[in-house]
Parts: sequence; C-alpha cells; structure tokens
Amino acid sequence: NTAYFFKWGKETGLQRLLDKKCDYIVLQEVWDSEDRFEDISNVRNTYFKDYYFYNYGEFLIFARKEAIISEKRSTSNGFLSINTTFNGKPLEITSVHLWNPITNMPRRVNNTFKLIPANIARATQKKELLEYLSKENKKDVTSIIVGDFNTMQNGKVIRDIATIQNRRYSFI
Repeated sequence: NTAYFFKWGKETGLQRLLDKKCDYIVLQEVWDSEDRFEDISNVRNTYFKDYYFYNYGEFLIFARKEAIISEKRSTSNGFLSINTTFNGKPLEITSVHLWNPITNMPRRVNNTFKLIPANIARATQKKELLEYLSKENKKDVTSIIVGDFNTMQNGKVIRDIATIQNRRYSFI
C-alpha cells in the first residue's frame, strides 16, 4: 500500500527505486492520485527526471521516456494500463486492483460519496479487466499484469486471466 509509502519513508523508498534504474515503476494504492498531481510532479522532477508518469485513481506508473502508444483507464477504477515499447517490441503494463469481496466500495460522484455493494463493484471491475485483456489486437503483445487481485494465489480471476484464449502468458 503505497499510500503509507508516501507518508513515511518516501525519500528513502524513492531513492531506492532510483538506484535500481528501473525502466518502469508501478505503484498502487496511491489514493486520489489525480488530486496529488503537484506532489507526483515534484517526485518526478526530483527523482525520475527521465520518466513520464501516468496516474489515475490509486494507480501511478512511471515509465522511461520512450514511445508510449496509449494508456487505458478503467471506468470502474479497477486498472490502469499503458502500452509502450521495450527494446523495440510492444509491451503492455497493467496495474490492477480489484475491489475486495467484503466491503462496499466508496465512489465519488459530484463530490459526494456513494457506496457500491462489494459484489457489484468487484464483478464490474473483473468484467472490464477481462474484456480489455481479451481484445484481439493484444495477441502478440508481451504483457505484465501486476497488482492486488484480492483473491488467493489460484483464485478465479487469476485463472480467468490465464485462460484468455488469445493470450499467451509465460508466468502467472
């Protein structure tokens, strides 16, 4: 949960990431990242000058300044995905956070919060994620899918991703 990472120990954590010389940095649970644009810009300007950043909801992805073909933002707050190139080949990086199956999901609508039942929120996010990953044009694209699926190691959503017919995964 990087919300805590940004409150305590942020500088140490960011310096460690910088020292690793990562091509991509995927942070999650950076709550309300759209409202923290200035903070995130300052982090980029201080630590990751050679990176672009993509933020949406709780998702934040830093990517080295290479060709970004597109980004896809989930309408249900379930994922953020970027399509880029790595070593001249297409690469898709998708950060996922599926809502937990126990508590209702708060959703801001016109500056007020509305609660969506957990089963509906989770089902909507899962459906949107699987539809996105199933698109035919993704068949030959190397994909990295990371995040919090709020499930067991071999949970249903993991099995569903692994069995998408037009995708091949070397590691799940």
